Formats: sequence, structure tokens, C-alpha cells
Amino acid sequence: MNTTQVPDARSYLQTRRGIWSWLLTTDHKRIAILYLASITIFFVLGAATTSLLGIEALQPEGDAMSPENFDRMFTLHGLCMVFFFLLPVLTGVLGNFLVPLRIGASNLAFPRLNLATWYLFVAGGLLLLASTLHGAVDAGWSLLLPYSAQSSGAELVPAILGVLLAGVSVGLMGLNMVVTVHRMRAPGMTYWKVPVFVWGQYACGLLLALLTPVLVAALALLLRNELGYAPFVAETSGDSLLFKKLFWTYANPALHAPLLAGIGVMTKVLTTISGRVLYDRRRVIIAIMAIALLHLLAAGQSFAPETRGIYVGNLSSLFALLVAVPSAAIIVHWAATLQPGSQRFTAPMLYVYTFIGLFTIGSATNLFLAASPLGSHLQGTAFGVAHLHYFVAGGVITAFLGGLHFWWPEITGRLYPEMLARAVAVVVFVGFNLMFLPQFLLGYLGMPSRMHAYPPDFQVLKVLSSAGATILVAGLVLPALYLPWSFFWGHRSTSHPWE
Repeated sequence: MNTTQVPDARSYLQTRRGIWSWLLTTDHKRIAILYLASITIFFVLGAATTSLLGIEALQPEGDAMSPENFDRMFTLHGLCMVFFFLLPVLTGVLGNFLVPLRIGASNLAFPRLNLATWYLFVAGGLLLLASTLHGAVDAGWSLLLPYSAQSSGAELVPAILGVLLAGVSVGLMGLNMVVTVHRMRAPGMTYWKVPVFVWGQYACGLLLALLTPVLVAALALLLRNELGYAPFVAETSGDSLLFKKLFWTYANPALHAPLLAGIGVMTKVLTTISGRVLYDRRRVIIAIMAIALLHLLAAGQSFAPETRGIYVGNLSSLFALLVAVPSAAIIVHWAATLQPGSQRFTAPMLYVYTFIGLFTIGSATNLFLAASPLGSHLQGTAFGVAHLHYFVAGGVITAFLGGLHFWWPEITGRLYPEMLARAVAVVVFVGFNLMFLPQFLLGYLGMPSRMHAYPPDFQVLKVLSSAGATILVAGLVLPALYLPWSFFWGHRSTSHPWE
């Protein structure tokens, strides 16, 4: 093993002390730690709502909570996991800390803007929690009409503002990453010499920066609707479907953007731990950018079939089908890199294997959703929920956990308990598949998403899914316990254990 020295791994933690040195910092490494702490809070909250929803699904009648509380838990789970975990986590934590170091820059291009994005993120989260405490967030994570129009009136405004601030935060963060890669590279580092990890962050940031104005427009109009101006009501010459089109124009590509950063993370972990050079890295870079472009063009796939028209529907389905080509190319190049004898079962590598499995299943099931008319039958069902979690949530979670374990010695100068981390990686793999594989069958059988009660014939599959949710939550909470423990009491690391 190459023992590349990591001098002064915690120097950024020790240079200045005190709360104000953190709250006013422009050090990209410290801001990454701020993101890690705040995102972990929302992640734990989202995991807790997952457990509550799993308990609710044990009985067909849904006796654990009322339909109103079920809607609130469902909405809170979606908003926390999408806008306060999936979208910001890989860029806010790993990208913030590592991108300048990997391209030879001293900081991001806009250090003060970087800190401002964190404040916007925290302010958005506080507004969401404030609205939740008033019981107003019951409109679904996508805030779609008519749910938002029928919810608790003006009390939904703080939640909409919270999502708006979180979305703007992620967009500005992505813009900062794009400008940094363009303008802050070390002399002699051409674009083809930029690491694949940085290319993944660049593609993710580019998508989020381009799409954020669409989210701002959609939520600004929704705020007018909530405040009584009703641009989405037909009686006042509004268009009730406009918000759905605007929101999914943003959401469909934006949800897949962090997956590109995850591909970059997993590529770095796979090549370093296996001790192999990535097979044809240029094609992998091209494949990452192709996935970004195709998801941007396939945004219309999420529109309702009766509203998207024949041309938009056919082209969106075609682009969604074409996503499988660069996705498969990346898997093939990873497999070609992993020659016999180069596999190692460390904790970060176990997350790589999990990522490959989830990414493959997500890519395959996307073919079913993109194919018409089968996709029309499966859209809005538990099948679509399972696909989204395999292709996006599972990929981002495993990439984050794998990358966090991989770079933990560099970030903190400490070592975590390796055997416990390996066991947790296995638990995450088992729990995730047990939770979402039954949902593919439920969706094929016609069970819609967002169901408080369900037919008794589905109980066995729902109980299996709930059991998987319990296992998965346990696997996700454990790193939130032993990683902070290792930060204070873990063995010191004088060298990076993987490089």
C-alpha cells in the first residue's frame, strides 16, 4: 500500500478556535464540515420519518397515524431527503473539501458565496421545520397542486420559502464549483488531466446551476398562489398544470445530478483501493457528461401523458432510454478496471460494490419507465418510487458513505473502526434491497405511491418492505454514531490508508 503522507490533516481545525471562527470562515474545508454537521441533522430526521412510514405500512388499514399525519410525514420525508440531503450532500461536503485540493487551488472561486450558500441552506431548513411544527406541510414533497392549494393556507408559505432557499443554495454551490474548475486549475492542468472525481462534481454543479432559475420561477408563482393571486387556477385564467411542468423540468434532471458526482466519487475509490488505473478514463468522462445532457433533455418524461404531447413524449422517452448507454459504458469500464486479484473488501470498497448493484438495477428499471405505454402504467406507482430510490437515493447515499469513509483520515486525521464499518455496509445493502425490491412488484400490480391504506393482498410485500426500512435505518444511523466517536477518540492517522 502506498502510504502517501497527509501532513497536518487537522490543521484547518486548529488554526483558529471559537464559534465565530467557524460562523465567519471562508475556508472551504471548514465550510464542508459545517455542511456535514447540518446535513446529518436533516438526514437523521428523514431517516426517522422513514421508520414512521414503515410502521404505518404494517397494517392495511393504516392505524398507526391519521391520513393527515401520514401526508405530513410523507411530505417531510421527501423534502428533507431531496432538498436537504440528496441535492447538497456530495457537493457540499466532499466537493467543498476536496475539489480545490485536487486541482491545485487554494479555495473555491467565490469563498464568501460559499459560506453564504450554507447560511441559505440552514435558513431554508429552519423555515421548513417551523412550518412542520404548525402542521402545514402536507402537500407532498413536490408541492403539487391541488394538494398545495388544499393544504393549510398561508402556513405553507414558510415551507415553500425553505425549499426555495435550499434550491438557490444548491444552485449557487454548483455555480461556484463550475467556475472553480474553469478558472482555478493549477498551471498545466488541462481539462483531460482533471480527475474524474472533479468531472463528476463539475457535471453535477453545471446541471444544478442551469436548472435553479426554473425552480425559482415555479416556487415564486406557487407563493403567489398561496397568497391569493392564483396563477394556477383556471377560473382566473391560470394554468393548473403549469406548476407541475415547471417543477418537473427542474426536478427530473436535478434529482439525477448528484448521481454524476457519485460516479466521480466511486471511480476514485474503486481505482485507488484496487490499485488499478481507470480503463479509458476519457470515455468515462464523456459518459458522465452524456448522462447529464440526456437527463436534461429527458425532463419531459415526468409530465403527465395527457399534457406532454406526442412529440415531447416520444423525444423524452427516447432520451430517457438513451441514458442507459453511457450508464452501461461506465459499469463496463469499472469492470474492466477491476482485474482478477485487485478486489478488496474494505468498507469504502463494499459501498462501491453496493453502488454498482443499485446503479445497474436503477438503469435497467428506467427502461421500463421510459417505454410507452408500459411507462404510463408504472408512472405514479410504487415502481417509480423504487426506481427513484435505486437510481438516485441509493446511489447518492452509498457514494456519500463510501467517499466519507475513504477520505475520513484525510478530513479528520483519525481512523474509524474498520470491521464495524464493513458490517454496516453489508447492513445497508441488505436493508435497501429488502425495502425496495418488493415495491417493484407492488408498483407492477398497480399500487399507487402515497397510500395511507392499501388492499390486504399487498400486506406481505408491504411488511417485507417495512422490515427492510428498519434494517436500512439502523445501517444509516450507525455511521452517524461511530464516525463522530472516531473524530475525537479514534486512532491518529499519519498517512492516508488507501493511497
